[in-house]
Amino acid sequence: FRVSCGSLSSTRLKDHHKITKGIFPPIPTIFDQHGRLNQDQIAENVEQLLNENPNLSGLVVLGSNGEYPFLSMEEKKTIWKTVRRSVKNPNHVIIAGSGANSTAETIETTQLAADCGFDAAMVVTPYYYKSMGDLAFEKHYTEVADTSKIPIILYNVPMFTSVELSTPVIEKLARHRNIIGLKESSGDIVKIGSLVQMSRSLQPDEGTFGVMAGSGSYLFPAMAVGATGGVMALANILPKECLRLAQLFRFASQNTKVIAIAMEILRQHKNYSFLSSRSIMP
Repeated sequence: FRVSCGSLSSTRLKDHHKITKGIFPPIPTIFDQHGRLNQDQIAENVEQLLNENPNLSGLVVLGSNGEYPFLSMEEKKTIWKTVRRSVKNPNHVIIAGSGANSTAETIETTQLAADCGFDAAMVVTPYYYKSMGDLAFEKHYTEVADTSKIPIILYNVPMFTSVELSTPVIEKLARHRNIIGLKESSGDIVKIGSLVQMSRSLQPDEGTFGVMAGSGSYLFPAMAVGATGGVMALANILPKECLRLAQLFRFASQNTKVIAIAMEILRQHKNYSFLSSRSIMP
């Protein structure tokens, strides 16, 4: 059985830089008093949020804040169709949370998101078997990216999954042409800075890779080390404040000397943080 989005089969191609840049609220899924999807309220929330805050880069639909693990495939399709019809401005990016524990289901769900007209898919790590290692994660994401019609954004959220997408694996996956970014929700600013530094070393034939903060609590320090923006639940409640912070930071970051110094400190930290005093003695 395959769920289809019917007439919403065309995706809206966008510059990959744009898809991972700016502020993205991960919208909540709204239910009625009987626990059923409230499509009218979902549509109203989307329209009000974007009409009142047109400078938002877009929305994430069915991220952690959207309670995606509790939804059936049919419910996901209904939500995606509702949101797709409610986003009137073609400049707003819409990203679907399409991760699942199996590679096959992730591929199918990502295909559904593409058929529903979404611009990209944000794919959380498989998390049921905690013994999965780097090679398993690399294989999973590579197969998903190879088959997807829309670009893939990695999603690392160990607070919920209890598994960690490691820096070495992310650096390998970043070189896949169809993997364009990462939502990093560990709160590890050194990791974010290191990945930003890596992303700036990618060759033209390796595409682009944006690193986004996964919480408003560390949006500022993440942007200070080069994050391209953030996906944060707080942006549903304080969108103007999140946008203002990002705007002010972009203005301040024109001081390239400050950014260069910060990146050099991160580079040195990565090189020397694991050396003991004995290892550097003559």
